[in-house]
Amino acid sequence: MPIADITDWLDEQLTLRPVIVAKRLAGNDTGASGAHQAGPYIPKAVFSELFPNAPFRSGGVQDWPVTVFIDSHVGNPSSVREARLVWYPSKQEGRITNLGGRQSPLMDPDATGAVAVFSFVPKTDGLACHVWVSHDEDGTDIDEVEDAFGPVEPKRAVFWRPAEGLLPGIVKPIGMARCNLGPSEVPPAWLSRFPAGREIVEFAIERHPCARRSPDVRLLRRRDCEFAIFKSIEDNVLPARIASGFARVEDFLKIANEVLQRRKSRGGKSLEYQVHAILREEGLRENVDFQHNAVVENGKRPDFIFPSGKAYDDPTFPVSRLRMLAAKSTFKDRWRQVTQEATRITIKHLLTVQEGVSEAQFRDMWLAGVRLVVPTELHRKYPKPVRDDLLSLEGFIADVRTLAV
Repeated sequence: MPIADITDWLDEQLTLRPVIVAKRLAGNDTGASGAHQAGPYIPKAVFSELFPNAPFRSGGVQDWPVTVFIDSHVGNPSSVREARLVWYPSKQEGRITNLGGRQSPLMDPDATGAVAVFSFVPKTDGLACHVWVSHDEDGTDIDEVEDAFGPVEPKRAVFWRPAEGLLPGIVKPIGMARCNLGPSEVPPAWLSRFPAGREIVEFAIERHPCARRSPDVRLLRRRDCEFAIFKSIEDNVLPARIASGFARVEDFLKIANEVLQRRKSRGGKSLEYQVHAILREEGLRENVDFQHNAVVENGKRPDFIFPSGKAYDDPTFPVSRLRMLAAKSTFKDRWRQVTQEATRITIKHLLTVQEGVSEAQFRDMWLAGVRLVVPTELHRKYPKPVRDDLLSLEGFIADVRTLAV
């Protein structure tokens, strides 16, 4: 009997002791970007767990048959496929291919930005992969996944295997040696008190300033660094707490819940804090050229108002010289919230690190007055027809500077 509820589906999958990866579908996954090798990217950690003896660093392309069941879309002609799990040694990456093209819920450009959960279950006669693709417009599916595994952000897959227990791991970014902290590098106070999100962002800027890089590069590199620091703190603090044991199951569940809630809190504010720092580094004066979380009509608090909340509230101040910027790491199910903020400003800007969007959704956003601000490095993840209408963070800051002229 098909399972129509994500919670029941997760419960059933976890009883199978699978290898699970949860990720945001990028434009290169769904084919929305026009990339040649389309198909969901699967982290190397999954391949290493499933095929521990495979020579991933040498040899040619390797592939394994996998029966894919997209349980969230039972009834779709491509919901069950005999697909391939392919490893490309030259790129050191793997993908699921042969999913049936755009008929597949995983290859639908409109699924770009959705959360997909892949549950790999080895069997005596091969490998099965059960998949759930979030499709609730209200984001209920995503909430349930993140309640179980923590926040699922662009470029950062959540990896879980039976040995992880109730605390799923997260695939760390590569090339962040200065940000992957050893025990002696973690500030002592943080070992007894987990730092606030803004503290970690400030620490990341110190460890990885990349001051000569463009705002777009700075934002992405520092986000990777901040994330690595966050994980390093977890890795240095949590094992000791877990090793000390628990008198009651409730005590263990309390810690697990604290971990998940902390990850959600960090994910929700990280991008906002990073942008705040970059605006100041670029010479924009706080409360003169921009204001963070200014209170506007109906008690709304947009992430950033330019030049200030005072100017926004002044009916004589020209609307043409006002800007609003929202910062959301992903926006698939939330971009309409932006249209309800700062109603004096007709054109809203939304900064995101989401890796792609379908042409249809981009058109809906454009018609609603939402303009995307995307770090330059990610533009190639978006469909070619929309790339010229994307604004970089550097370009947005340049526009804001003209407001004072």
